[in-house]
Amino acid sequence: MDSSRGMVQFVKTKEWDEIVKYAETPKKHFGEVREAKPPREVVKRALADLLENCKFKNCTINQGYLKALGLIKP
Repeated sequence: MDSSRGMVQFVKTKEWDEIVKYAETPKKHFGEVREAKPPREVVKRALADLLENCKFKNCTINQGYLKALGLIKP
């Protein structure tokens, strides 16, 4: 996602930051898990959008990366 460190990149979904925040939140007991968990609709939308965005037709080819690998001529 949004990285030039691969052959292709794709747009990060707007809900993705909520997923990352949840993953990084300390969860020492089940109450904290419930409090930190984003709404189910947000999770479903984030994953559905992620699957759509990572389809090759929706990706951007990183020309610089491919040139650095010698796969295309400068």
